[in-house]
Amino acid sequence: MRKLVKPQAFVPAMILMAAWSPGAVAQETVSLNVHAEGLRSTKGQVIFCLWRESAVQGFPTCEKGKPAAKLTAPATDPVVTFMGLTPGKYAVSYGQDDDGDGHPQANFLGIPTSAVGLSNNPKVSMKPPSFKSAGLDISADTSITIKAIYPGS
Repeated sequence: MRKLVKPQAFVPAMILMAAWSPGAVAQETVSLNVHAEGLRSTKGQVIFCLWRESAVQGFPTCEKGKPAAKLTAPATDPVVTFMGLTPGKYAVSYGQDDDGDGHPQANFLGIPTSAVGLSNNPKVSMKPPSFKSAGLDISADTSITIKAIYPGS
């Protein structure tokens, strides 16, 4: 006499087979290569912060906010690559840390005196640009150049 297998036993096996099958699609990741251009000084380092549209609290200031990722590069070669990103909307901000204390220099009003920059190179006025003005739709490997600005000088 044959035993009948209950249909519930097939569900986990089918899920495993689908996950291991050659046709299964893994989530694609992309990279974002960022270059800071126009620094007046090659002293110190440049701190790059990556912001995701779903978490922009404190944007664009890395020290006050919670960026999705933070990378540094020497000011002599200010280039970083954010890897393993899921496609979506991102923005990048950076600040030059001339003296190596971990954050960009600012005057007594808190306005940066060292180089800063934002993706899309939006115009800077009395208040910091919004995430919307600096946001990039990233759906494939991308390279951008961000021009340095000096708002406090």
